[in-house]
Amino acid sequence: MKRWLITPGNAANDQSSAFGKAYSDVAEIAQTQGYQLLTITPFQVDETSDAVLISRIDGLTAGVSADDFLVYQYPTFLGARFDYTFVDHLRARGARVILFIHDVFALFLSADGKGYHDMDFFNHADLLITHGSQMTRWLRDHDVTTPMVDKPLFDYLLPEKNNIAHEIPQRRLVITGNLLKSQDLTHWESNTPLDAYGRTSIVGVDGVEQHMSLSPQITYHGALLQDELLSQLPKNAFGLVWDSDVPVAPFSNVNFYGFYKHYNKYNNPHKASLYLAMGLPLVVWQEAAIAKLVLDYNLGFTIQAPSEIDARLSALTDEKLSHYSKQAQFFSALLRAGYFTRQALLDAEKSILFKLLERRE
Repeated sequence: MKRWLITPGNAANDQSSAFGKAYSDVAEIAQTQGYQLLTITPFQVDETSDAVLISRIDGLTAGVSADDFLVYQYPTFLGARFDYTFVDHLRARGARVILFIHDVFALFLSADGKGYHDMDFFNHADLLITHGSQMTRWLRDHDVTTPMVDKPLFDYLLPEKNNIAHEIPQRRLVITGNLLKSQDLTHWESNTPLDAYGRTSIVGVDGVEQHMSLSPQITYHGALLQDELLSQLPKNAFGLVWDSDVPVAPFSNVNFYGFYKHYNKYNNPHKASLYLAMGLPLVVWQEAAIAKLVLDYNLGFTIQAPSEIDARLSALTDEKLSHYSKQAQFFSALLRAGYFTRQALLDAEKSILFKLLERRE
């Protein structure tokens, strides 16, 4: 019995974004667990016949045998046809297919969870690794019957050269990532210093680049590559996890929308893992899926609205700030060691194997 992990080539080669970082970290951690990496080279699936598509899949997975474990990082961004064909074909060959979920399109691109193939596709796998109990519950409520394993955080691997925060955090904030998802930053009124790093522009269908204007209360440092971001990120701040629902495209001629705040009720934002990996405590929406973990382990505090931030930070004692910092440093060690991914993979394998043993009675 061998272990394999599928990763899309566009993710494997992209180290400049959270998208690429999340996929490559899973691949690196899985390889330490004995998984062999299989990379899908992007191609035009719609222009490929069924026979050629099967042939390409067989070529990629030639080493996969019946009873092997195969972890499929989803989404691959190759479309529904590829997803169904790949998973159904490998299961027909006897492989045990585990979907490692990075995103659920139906949760952030649809107000009612309809219109995307996620949920039906999820029922074609042997097991799902989800973002946690809230996502698992939502999928169950939307007719996903496949067994699931919860993974409460994304891991975040860092080179040894990146020192984590050992300072007591000051009453200041930092936010990273795709800032277009955080439209509240355009009218941010908190007096707490906020440093922002990330994308604030997008190119429309007409080829014209359009920009989101940030509030003058925010200090913007641009969109930095991963290494540069890690070196410049303040070591004495709270990491802010705050997205907005963008049901209508905020720019003309740009198809950028999504229910990103709603999505936070179910997902584990990759930026939260970045902050914790760097030893920074968190400020998160109190209805977010990650809020319980933040409160249970004293990793920071939760808010209902940005207007609460100034008062909440002002009320914190130096002792509380120090405690938040120590807790974040502890979680940093877990994330940088790949703890949550390793545990999820082990739990997934155990779940499948134990069910096989039950059937032998």
